[in-house]
Amino acid sequence: MTDYERFESPPAVQRLAEIKRPLLVLVGERDVPDIHTIVKLLEDRVIGARVIRIPRVGHMLNMEAPDAFNHHVASFSRSPDPG
Repeated sequence: MTDYERFESPPAVQRLAEIKRPLLVLVGERDVPDIHTIVKLLEDRVIGARVIRIPRVGHMLNMEAPDAFNHHVASFSRSPDPG
């Protein structure tokens, strides 16, 4: 059991496959390993999750790379909702 699985009953991590809405996950390539572990869980367990790794930034990607952040969020928000 991961640290993240201990906080919910049933653990939220076990319910990720229940997410049926579009999900955008933005992560900086220089973010800490724990964040990358969480992103990998989301990528593996949420069907259709869209993960974008932004190069040369860490955890504060909206501040470190605002143009890339805004571009990806705006593009995702204009995408048709398949649900």
